[in-house]
Amino acid sequence: MLAITPTSYAAPSIFPPQNHATPSSSDHEFSIARDSPRILTRAPLDIETRPYYRKWMIDFYPLEVTAEDKKFYFQNGTFDNYLGRNLVDDWDNSANRGGYNAGVYMFTGPKRTYLGGHPPNQLVVKVLRQDQLDKWAYGEVMALELAGLYVASGKKSKNQIFAVFMKNRKSRPAIIMKKVQGMSLLKTTVWRRADPAMKISLKNAVKEIIKVQVVDFAVQHGILHNDFHTGNVFVDLSQDGTVRGAKLIDYGYPGMISIQSTNRKVLVSHKLLASAWPYVFLPSFMMKEKYFEWRWAKLWDGT
Repeated sequence: MLAITPTSYAAPSIFPPQNHATPSSSDHEFSIARDSPRILTRAPLDIETRPYYRKWMIDFYPLEVTAEDKKFYFQNGTFDNYLGRNLVDDWDNSANRGGYNAGVYMFTGPKRTYLGGHPPNQLVVKVLRQDQLDKWAYGEVMALELAGLYVASGKKSKNQIFAVFMKNRKSRPAIIMKKVQGMSLLKTTVWRRADPAMKISLKNAVKEIIKVQVVDFAVQHGILHNDFHTGNVFVDLSQDGTVRGAKLIDYGYPGMISIQSTNRKVLVSHKLLASAWPYVFLPSFMMKEKYFEWRWAKLWDGT
């Protein structure tokens, strides 16, 4: 895990911002939908009128982006830098498009190692919408850095020829990140062939791995990854269906929420993190409400 950074933050929750109806479980799947999702607008976390938020949640991460944050996280420049041409295939209709972004694409840039020796086939590019280049866009970079997945951020240069004819083929802010291996559990052959008992076993195995990741991130950084729906968890399965690993993806709004620091410093000082059984050392507010269990059931029940 990375060390705690200059400013403590929390991650946004997958719950919708104010002015939006509570989505169904299928709405949470926008990151793996083939059709373009509805375009959503961003708003602060609304604790007072939304019963699914908790009082120990402060707001979507980050609360602010300070000069110190920019110096720490954006040493190679912010979203004003050009990342180069042809980083993604603008005609790739298989790109995962979300309500808060213009698509997540495979990296198609230079066929050489990129920034720090990253192989091109191990990178993905998340293209942001120009109208959402706000503090939450910067916050996604910051959260990705904390998660060890960040590579670079800047502008994806437009293709001059296509831009003349295709108004959506234009320069946009983008984030280059490490590709997380695996896929959504629901897309695996093992899942499709599993009987009900096997599916329960698979979900429980994934749940225990993700629980550790969510708790560790909250305890170390004061950020709750609240968007661990089936499309935001990639799994690695053996041929016999054993869950070898699982990894959280998508560290952007509205999945990241800043949380209060109750018990967090004590837990960090004792280093009782990933190697420990999560519930023994859970922050008191999460322990009391069994929040992770409740949230998991909301996002995964019915699969």
